[in-house]
Amino acid sequence: MSTRPKEEYLPFVGLDPSTVFQEARIFHDVTIKERQCINVLTKILYVLSQGYTKKIPKTEATEVFFGVTKLFHSKNLVLRRVIYLALKELATISDDVIIITQSLTRDINSQNTIFKANSIRVLCQILDKAMLSHVDRFFKQAVVDKNHHVAASALVSGHHIFRKAPELIKKWLSEIQRCLTSKDPMIQYLALGLAYKIKKHDRLAVSKLLLKVIQSKNLGRLSHSLLIRMSSIVLKHETNEKRRNKIFHYFKTILQSKNEIILMEVTKAICRLRNAPENLLLLALEVLERFLSSSMKVLKFCSVRIVAELAKKSPDLVAMCNEQLEKLINDPNRTIATLAITTLLKTGNESSVDRLMNEINNIMNNIRDEFKITIVQAVGTLVVKFPAKCSMFLAFLSKSYRADGGFRFKKAIVDSFIKIVENVPQGKEDALYHLCEFVEDCDYVGLSCKILHLLGEEGPKTKNPTRYIGIIYNRTILEKAPIRASAISSLAKFAVLNPQLRSRILILIKKCLKDPNDEVRDRATLYYNLISKDHNKANELISEPLGVPLLSLEYTLREYRNNLTEIPFSLLTVPKKIPKEVLDKEEKSNEQKRKKKTKKVDQLMHTKSTTKINELIQQVPELSEFGKVFKVSNPIMLTEEETEYRVECVKLTFQKHFVFQMKCMNTLETVALSNLIVEMDGGQDCPFEIVKIVKIPLLAFNEPGICYICMKIPEEKKYPSVSFLNTLNFTTLECDPETGEVLDYDEGYEDEYQIEDIQIAVSDFIQPKKFNSFDQAWKKLSEKNAKEMSQTFSLSSMKDIKNSVSTMIDYLGMSACNDTDVVKKGSKKHLLLLAGSFVGNIPVLTKILMKLGDGAVQMKVLVKSTKEFACKAVVNAIY
Repeated sequence: MSTRPKEEYLPFVGLDPSTVFQEARIFHDVTIKERQCINVLTKILYVLSQGYTKKIPKTEATEVFFGVTKLFHSKNLVLRRVIYLALKELATISDDVIIITQSLTRDINSQNTIFKANSIRVLCQILDKAMLSHVDRFFKQAVVDKNHHVAASALVSGHHIFRKAPELIKKWLSEIQRCLTSKDPMIQYLALGLAYKIKKHDRLAVSKLLLKVIQSKNLGRLSHSLLIRMSSIVLKHETNEKRRNKIFHYFKTILQSKNEIILMEVTKAICRLRNAPENLLLLALEVLERFLSSSMKVLKFCSVRIVAELAKKSPDLVAMCNEQLEKLINDPNRTIATLAITTLLKTGNESSVDRLMNEINNIMNNIRDEFKITIVQAVGTLVVKFPAKCSMFLAFLSKSYRADGGFRFKKAIVDSFIKIVENVPQGKEDALYHLCEFVEDCDYVGLSCKILHLLGEEGPKTKNPTRYIGIIYNRTILEKAPIRASAISSLAKFAVLNPQLRSRILILIKKCLKDPNDEVRDRATLYYNLISKDHNKANELISEPLGVPLLSLEYTLREYRNNLTEIPFSLLTVPKKIPKEVLDKEEKSNEQKRKKKTKKVDQLMHTKSTTKINELIQQVPELSEFGKVFKVSNPIMLTEEETEYRVECVKLTFQKHFVFQMKCMNTLETVALSNLIVEMDGGQDCPFEIVKIVKIPLLAFNEPGICYICMKIPEEKKYPSVSFLNTLNFTTLECDPETGEVLDYDEGYEDEYQIEDIQIAVSDFIQPKKFNSFDQAWKKLSEKNAKEMSQTFSLSSMKDIKNSVSTMIDYLGMSACNDTDVVKKGSKKHLLLLAGSFVGNIPVLTKILMKLGDGAVQMKVLVKSTKEFACKAVVNAIY
C-alpha cells in the first residue's frame, strides 16, 4: 500500500475561485499554451463542481466563457475535450453564450468523432427552445450515426432537450426506434429510455413498445434493468391477461441470467408486485436465497431488504429463506443483521423467538432509531401471534422505553403496548401498569395524553382500578396543561364506571376547579357538575362513544341549520361513515388554503411594482405603519436549492425604515418549525437598529412562510454599506410524516441554521430613473442650486471599460441615460451618465468619466443632487 500523504491526492483543496478566474487570462494570449490551459480549465471545473456557481458574478463567468472559446483554434484532443466540459458548465451562468453556436455547428459537421460528439452535448445546453428547432436536423442525423460515441451523445442530448422541448423529440421517434436494434448496449439503453419518455402517457403504446423490445435477444444489462422497471409500471394498470402473461414469461426467462444487476432488479420487481404468481415468487426467492449467502455486502444488503419487504405480506413464502437469514444474525454489518432479525420475527416459529430476542437485546444499543422502530413494530406484531411469550415481550419493550431514542421510537413502543392491551387479554394489566410507569417520566406531551386516554378507557375495567387513580391524579399536579386536561378526563371515566370510587374521585376533580388553565378548569367544572348531579347523563356523555365521525356531525349540523324544520335534531340522522362529498370538500378547502397562502407569499416575493407591493404590504399589520415602499429589490437566495431549509430574501426600502422580507421553506417531512426568525448581526458599528421582528409562528412541510426584520435608517442621513451575518433560529417539532400534523405542540428543541450573508448597499436607497435628455435634467438641477461632489478613483480590479460600466450601473442602482451603457468595442475612454431618485424622491445625477490605462480603469465621478447627503452617499459607496 502507498505511504504517500493523503494531501497529494487533493491538489485543489483550498483553491480560491477569484484566483482561478484571474489565471484564466492566459486564454487571451496570442500563443495557446496547451498544457497550462488544460491545468487552468481543470481548476475552473473543480471550482464549479464545489458549488460556487451562484457566487461567481455573471460578468466574470462571461469573460471566462469567451476566453475559453478562443481556445477552439487548438487541435489538441485533450485540451478540446476539457474545453467542451468547461463550456457546458459555464453556459448556465454566463451571458450571450449563443455566440458559440457557429463553432459548435462546425464541429458537428467535422469528421473528427470526438469533436462531433462533445459539441452535440454542449449545443443542447446553450440553446433555448426556439433555437433548437433550427439545429434539429443535426441531432437527428447524429442519432443514427455509425459511430457509437456520436449516437450516444445525441441520445443523451435528447434526454436533456426533452425537458424543455418534448414536442421536438417526438419527431425523432423513427430514428430512436432504429437505435433499439443497435448492437451497442449503451445506445439501446438510451434509446429505450427516450422512447419511453415519448410514449409514457399512452399506456397501450408503452405496452406495445415493451412487448416488442423484450423479444430482442442482444439486450445489454442496462436495457434489461430499464425494461424490468417499465414492466413493473405497466403491470400496475395492465388488465389484458395475454400481455400480462408475456411480461411474466419475460421475468421467468430473465431469472436465469447470470448478471447480478439484472437479477436484483427482476427479483425486486416480482416481490413488489401486488398479485404476482406464486411460482414466480418462489423462483425469485430462490435467487434471493442464493444472494443472502454471497460474500458481497451490497448483494446481501439488497437481498435481505427485499426479503424483509416481502415478509410483511407473505411471511409463509419467505420462511424458505430462514436458514440463510439466521446466518446473518451475527453479520458485522448491523443494518444487515437488523433486517435479518426483523424478518425472522415475522416468519419464525415460537421455538425460535427466545433466541431471536436475545440477539435483539445484544444489538439494540448499536443501531439507529429507524431500525429500532422496525424491531419494536415487529415485536408488537409477534406478541399477538405468540401470546404465551407476552411477559418476555413486555420486558423487552419496558427496557427499550428507558433507552435513548427520539419521538418516533418512543411512539412505536407505546403503540406496541396499546396493541398488547387490545389483543392479548393475559398481558393487558401488565401492559397498563408499564404504561403508568412511563407516563411519569415521559418527555412528550402527545404520548402522555395518549397513554392517559388509554388508562381512562381500559383502567376502570380492570380488577383493581384504584392502582391507576393516584398515578393519573399526579399528572394534574406535575404536568403541563394538555396533560392535566387529559388526566381529568380519565378520572371522570373512572368515576362513571366505578360508582364505589365516585366520591373519592370527585374530591380529586374538585381540587382542579381553580387550575390556572382555561381548558383544564372548564373540564373539571363540567365533569364535577355532571357526575355529582346526574349520574345517568354523565355515563351517557362520558363513557359511551359518540358513534359518529365528527366531520359527519359537523356536516349534518350545518345542513340542519341551513334547512331549519320543526323536527328536532337527532344523532340518528348523522351518517356513520363520512360522506364522500364532505371528504372532497375538506380536501379541496385545505388545498385552496395552501394555494392561497403560497400565492400570497409568491406575490410578496416576486412583485417588482411598488404600487402592487404597497397594496400587499398594507395587509401586513406590523408593516403598515412604515408608510409606502420606496424600492423593492430582486429576490436573493440565501441557501442552496438542495438544503433542508430554503431562504429567499427581498429588501424593502421605506422612507425611514429598511425591511428584510425573508421567505422560508421547510423541506423536511418529519418536522415543523415554530417561532422561526432570522437573526441578523451587522457588527458593533452597524448604524441600522433593529426595531421589529415578525416571526413565523409555525412552518409546516413544503409550505412557505415569511418573516420580517425591520430596521430604522440612521437619522443622521448616513447610508453606509453593511454586511449582515444571518442565522435561522427556530424550535423543531416532530410531525407525522403521513398527515403532516404536529404531534407535540408544547415540546421541541431549540435549533439554529447558518445561511448566507446579505448586504445593505447604497443601491438599495436609489430608484433608477430614465430621462429623455440627461443634459436638460442636469441643467434643471443646476438651476435649483443643487449640490455637487466629485472624486477620482482607480479600479485596479477592472481591466476593461465594458465590465466597469456594467459594474457601476449595478452597484449604484441607477439607470444609464443616452445609451451610455453601450460601450464601443476596443474603446479606452467612455462617459457614463446615470440618473436615479434617492429615498425621499431626491433626484441624483451622476457623470462617470472612465479611462483605461496602466492596467486599471481610472474614473472621475461627478455627482449632483438637491441634498448634500445624497451626493456623499454615492461617492462614499465607491470607496
